[in-house]
Amino acid sequence: MDKVFIIANGESRKNFDINRLWPYGKVVGINAIYRDNPKIDYLVGVDIQMMNEVGDANYTGSQVWTYPRQQIKHTYFKRFSKDMGWSSGPTATWFALEQGFKEIYLLGMDFGGVKSGTKEKLRINNIYKGTRNYRDGKKEATFHGNWENQMRKNCMQNPDAKFIRICDKHIPEFRFVPKKLKDVTNMSMIFYQDLEVLMKAWPKIR
Repeated sequence: MDKVFIIANGESRKNFDINRLWPYGKVVGINAIYRDNPKIDYLVGVDIQMMNEVGDANYTGSQVWTYPRQQIKHTYFKRFSKDMGWSSGPTATWFALEQGFKEIYLLGMDFGGVKSGTKEKLRINNIYKGTRNYRDGKKEATFHGNWENQMRKNCMQNPDAKFIRICDKHIPEFRFVPKKLKDVTNMSMIFYQDLEVLMKAWPKIR
């Protein structure tokens, strides 16, 4: 099975052109990434307001998947068979596993917040912060416990899969590893410099 790239929206990926991944494997985008018209195969989102925005924009740039929630009004979306109540990033990862992928690269899945000026507490970490359906960047970082637990479950229930987080080595917050993922043996971390080396060696599939 080919590689799959899960594109979350943490700020660690903002200096990398995700369209460069298209030749090397399937690409799964999340939520507001659709606004940028990226080269992706699938768009996954679970938030009701966010997914109604996607539909209202008549987005058809990729196959759109979401939970079977009646409040999500657009009928052209594909629906998962069950609503696990998970966040979008872990759900997108679960979706990739359901498709049979075993080599899963995670970009922008930062978990923690980012520093803002002299403020002691970390702030919202999202490329789309302050835009429609996203919290203001001045707000405190989103609680990451749910993402952590859900990603741990993805890893532990799929020991034959490899999960590779692509991180920015220059900023400490972008190298953050949540407590419950520190002992997960099938999740590793590499940096964007390492990804550049890999991309030079990978065969193009399209």
